[in-house]
Amino acid sequence: MSLTERARVHWPAIRFPILLWAATRAALMLFSEMAIRLAPHGLDPRRTWPPAHEAFLRPYPFVDGLCRWDCGWYMKIASRGYIEYVDSNIWPLYPLLTRIFHEVTRVNIIVSLIVVANLACLVAWVTMYRLFERLEGEDAARWGLGLYAAYPFAFFQAEAYPESTMVCFSVLAVSLALAHKPIRAGLMLGLGTLARHLVMIGGAALLIAQIRERGIKRLFAEKGVFGLILPWIILCAYPLWLWHSLHDPLAFWKSRSQGWGAVAWMGVWQPLLEGNQDPRYWIYPLVSLLPAIGAVMLALQKRWEMFALAAIFLLTCWGIGAEALGRYSAGCWPAFLPLGVWLAKKKEWQAPALVGLTLFQGLFFYLFIKQYPIV
Repeated sequence: MSLTERARVHWPAIRFPILLWAATRAALMLFSEMAIRLAPHGLDPRRTWPPAHEAFLRPYPFVDGLCRWDCGWYMKIASRGYIEYVDSNIWPLYPLLTRIFHEVTRVNIIVSLIVVANLACLVAWVTMYRLFERLEGEDAARWGLGLYAAYPFAFFQAEAYPESTMVCFSVLAVSLALAHKPIRAGLMLGLGTLARHLVMIGGAALLIAQIRERGIKRLFAEKGVFGLILPWIILCAYPLWLWHSLHDPLAFWKSRSQGWGAVAWMGVWQPLLEGNQDPRYWIYPLVSLLPAIGAVMLALQKRWEMFALAAIFLLTCWGIGAEALGRYSAGCWPAFLPLGVWLAKKKEWQAPALVGLTLFQGLFFYLFIKQYPIV
């Protein structure tokens, strides 16, 4: 079968996520153009890093809004590698993929960051849609992915951040685990940990998938158990490299505290108990209740693999991720499957839900573009 024939056969099955991805990228770029051209002031030069980003992207406002805040860190690593101790907080896969793309295509390194992030998002959304469709049917898959795309912090899946890479490998791992391909699932999960170590939480989904497939007694009797060990082996690659290069395998852990201080490990309750008036610390937990509801629905539907990932991921983010809970909660993708199932049956709620979430996403994206500390 030729490439054209294969594309014709598979196109109906992947048309929706691809078109949704293209439409949301176009909308975000148009919004970035309008936000910067219509309101050019308000960018605080003291909060803009690095100067090269300003010099290169500022003439192109339709993509300028896709590189803010931590984008500078990933540009720094992709450009020159790990030089300073504090750099070790940045896990290597996303900068590495960007560097490879840059070397192969000779595309500017900042543009490469944006392209790689969005290609990872495309793969994630296609895989997520196929998984949702396999589990609950086409309507649920469409509304589930649609809700995920409209989630107020889903714009981070288009930013020069590793969020889309993290979600991509997490979705691939769970999809393969549920397709009874444990070793491939472990490989994808392991690679995902090199994008952001929170991906390792997906190991709970892989474990439950194997237990449900073979039972506890046979869990260690077959080669599939290697799929549970493989992620840990791959995860150890980065600390071992840090041991070799910086003489400290825990540099990534220590540098986070040194570079960001106490906020690096702040739980959602801490700013609330301290009376912190920053609205982020009130809005983030409220918004994250949406995937939390989805996680509870997964438990009620007895989708234990998906529930394990969603629940543990959210609890971890609530416990140590208050500073960036918005974009972290957008990584809780399994929770949107039962929400999609519910919305597919509630036609009167479909338009209000999507419009409302999209408007909130536009608000947060605008604040992000204007350098408000939504990181």
